[in-house]
Amino acid sequence: MCNTTTENFIVVDVTTRTISIPESEVNFGVAGDKNVETKHIRINGHVTASGLDLSQNFVWRVVGNNGGGGPFSDPIDITTLTSDGCIEMDWTPSPAAMARKGKLHFNVCGIEVDDSGVSLHEWHSEMGTGIAKENAEAPVEDIGGADLVAHLQAMAVQVANNAKVTADATADVKNAAEQVEQGKNTALEAVESIIDSAKEASDAAATSVAARDIAKTAQNAATQQATQAAQSKDAAGKLMQQAKTYADEAAGYAGAAKYSFGYTSDGRFAFFVNDESEV
Repeated sequence: MCNTTTENFIVVDVTTRTISIPESEVNFGVAGDKNVETKHIRINGHVTASGLDLSQNFVWRVVGNNGGGGPFSDPIDITTLTSDGCIEMDWTPSPAAMARKGKLHFNVCGIEVDDSGVSLHEWHSEMGTGIAKENAEAPVEDIGGADLVAHLQAMAVQVANNAKVTADATADVKNAAEQVEQGKNTALEAVESIIDSAKEASDAAATSVAARDIAKTAQNAATQQATQAAQSKDAAGKLMQQAKTYADEAAGYAGAAKYSFGYTSDGRFAFFVNDESEV
């Protein structure tokens, strides 16, 4: 026989359907509570007078009306069949159930459905009554148990946070783009400097053989600039061709030192003079 003596249980008689609520369990909390108080429910048996087994294939919920008359329906996720044949479950009244002060009327409902979701049997207890006490705050409007003001406040905070994240990300992208652009400009400026240096060497060689030292100095600077521009190889290629044109032009002058551009055996860009030694 199912034990019904536990003091903190709301007990339902499986045969008569009556609900017994201990005095200690009549208070359900305060109007406006959300998922606070948990009530323990025990059905003192699992087989009805007609032989229907409530422990097999039944889903459970607690339905009723809050203190203001608004309806609620709270699903019960877990039920237990005890060793002495009772069905036990825990019910935490939802915000809809606690939305208004006053008497909260409820009953326990079990539904058996087939594999297609069609209801085969429904079992209901009689009505029980608890109390939701008054609070000093205006009650939440009972629209699906939602607090619309709090929801809008939470949404506003989320929107503000998202806007900040977006602004930070945009600033990072802009900064990265500026760095890339700056690096590209630096590389192109370096290659343009090579051309200027090569042209200066060409003009010096055409004027005098004695200008060789000037050419060497200019080409050393050009070599250093070419190394810095290596990462902009595509842009540098076209400009390097211009530099070579100036070098070839310089070599054509009578008495001028013979020199050329090229790469050394270790892959460095270099300028060669007279005996083809690297400068």
